[in-house]
Amino acid sequence: MVSKAHSGIEGSQWFAVHFKKQFSGVFGVKSIHRETRVCELGYWLADSATGNRVVGQILEVLVPTLASEQGLKAFEFHCLESNLASVKIAKRAGVTLKSKGQHTLDVPEKEQSMCIYALKL
Repeated sequence: MVSKAHSGIEGSQWFAVHFKKQFSGVFGVKSIHRETRVCELGYWLADSATGNRVVGQILEVLVPTLASEQGLKAFEFHCLESNLASVKIAKRAGVTLKSKGQHTLDVPEKEQSMCIYALKL
């Protein structure tokens, strides 16, 4: 991962993901809630990099590092139910389903189920 950007949300950091010397996606620490000690993570990966455990490798390093440095109790992954690749990555990390609700997007088929998965430490 290289290139870091900030969105202005407390604790947020976004990283460009490079795989085989090409830009292949983004990985984000979307927020860190200081009171609850919960961190939301997000990711997007290009098709050319999927199936190579790229995000899994990032999680293996980042989760214990952030947990230790920030005193976190849990990580959350917000995934559309239909985004099977993202759900699979989160489940591989050991998450459990915390909640599920309707989410409105600005696209066709705008009503979609959003699942919130939690990785408790």
